[in-house]
Amino acid sequence: MARGRATWKKYFEVKHLIAALFRGLEDHAPAISRLMRFYSHEGPHGDMTIIMDKNIPLNLDQPPYDEAYQALTMENVDGVEDKDLGRMVHLLAALTGPVTIHGHTSRAVDTVTGRMLGFDKVRARWGRSCHPMPSIKRPEETSKIAISVPPFSNYYHMLIDFLLPHVVTCLAHKELFARGLIFCTNREFPAVDFFVDILNQEGIPASTKKLKPTDMLKAPQSFMTRIKASSTEHRYAYDEGMELLEPYLEEVTQNIPGHRLLYLKRGTTKLRQLRNADEVHDMMSAEGFHLAEFGWQDFKNQIAAFRHADLVVGTHGAGLSNIV
Repeated sequence: MARGRATWKKYFEVKHLIAALFRGLEDHAPAISRLMRFYSHEGPHGDMTIIMDKNIPLNLDQPPYDEAYQALTMENVDGVEDKDLGRMVHLLAALTGPVTIHGHTSRAVDTVTGRMLGFDKVRARWGRSCHPMPSIKRPEETSKIAISVPPFSNYYHMLIDFLLPHVVTCLAHKELFARGLIFCTNREFPAVDFFVDILNQEGIPASTKKLKPTDMLKAPQSFMTRIKASSTEHRYAYDEGMELLEPYLEEVTQNIPGHRLLYLKRGTTKLRQLRNADEVHDMMSAEGFHLAEFGWQDFKNQIAAFRHADLVVGTHGAGLSNIV
C-alpha cells in the first residue's frame, strides 16, 4: 500500500504539473515553448547520416560461460528489450545537419524540427536535460562539428557510454572531422579535456566550450553516438580503439607513480557501502594494498593508478570503469 500511495501522490507534485503544462504548450503552441527553450521530443535529425552501425561480439560469449552469462544478461533492462544484446555491444554513430546547443540542458536541438537529437523517437522526462529557461541572448555560431556533452552525474556513463565511442569513432574516421570538433558542456569534465588533447595530437582540431545556462551555440553539424548492450562488459567493444589510445595513455601516465596492488574505496556515495568498511580497509592495507579514492577531477591519476596495478579490488561501481 505504501508504494501505491507514493505512486498516486507523485502525479500531483508541482514539478509533474509544470511538466504537463509545458508538454501541452510544446504540442499545441510550439512557438511559445521554443521561446521558453523547452524541448521534450527526442528523435533523429531531419538530415542525419549514419557513419557507423556495427555489432561487436562480447568475449564472454563463450561455451564455458554461455549459460550463466546469458541468464544474467537477459535479466538486464536492455536484454529484456532485445535478446541479441546479450551477445554483443551495438555501436551507432551519426553526423547530422544544423543544430543549436542549449546551455541549460547541454542538449543539441534540430534547428528545423525543434527536436532534441536522439536515435529513437521518445519523450524526455522533466529533469536536467528537459526543462525550460528563457534567454534573450543571441546564439553564438561556430563552423565546427558540435558534440553536446550531457550533464553526467555518473562517471561510468560519461566514460564508457559517451566519451570512448565518440573518440574511437573519430579516430576511425578522421577524414569526416577535418573541419574540427567542439565539445559543448555546462560543467567541468577533465576527462573531456584529456580526450580533446588526444584528438588534437591525432590531427583532428578539437576544443571545448563551457556554456552558461542562458547560452546557445549554433553549429552546421553535430556528431552523436550510442552504445547499447545488456551487460556492463562494454570494455570488449573498445579493443581496437584502446590500441589506438595506448601510446597516449602511456605518455601521460609513465611519470605518475603507482602501486601494484590497488583497493578502490567507495568514497562518500551512499550506494553499496560495506557495513564493516573500516575493518576491510585495515585488512587490505595489511595485505599490501594501496587504498585509493578518486573523484571526477583527477582523471589522469585514475588512469595511471589502474595502468600500474596488477590487481584491483573494489565494490562494484562506476570507479571500476577505468579497467578499460
